[in-house]
Amino acid sequence: MKEIHAINYIRLGVGRALSAGVMQSAKYGITWEMLSLRELKPLYLKLRAFLKEKPYGEFHAVSAVFGEDIAIYIAKKGDIFAPPSAGQSNVKGTSGQGNRMPTPEFE
Repeated sequence: MKEIHAINYIRLGVGRALSAGVMQSAKYGITWEMLSLRELKPLYLKLRAFLKEKPYGEFHAVSAVFGEDIAIYIAKKGDIFAPPSAGQSNVKGTSGQGNRMPTPEFE
């Protein structure tokens, strides 16, 4: 069974390492923990605000959580809209019109 490892929660910004032991043997409450609801609320509000923006909110939300390269990749697959300024320095074939992008091609 595949699971999301503690390191991924930490990388996503919803968990916190308590000790270096998280790299070897992650144990919840000992080597890592989830952020509290109070600590998660700003991220929630930020993502919720992004998702209300049309037509590029999904792009901004994905970019905030996973990074712009992943957001560009998803936009190139045609699953979300990318703003004209997205990845101008590292994406081939962007139209600059904010349309869904074609197949992923990174330089």
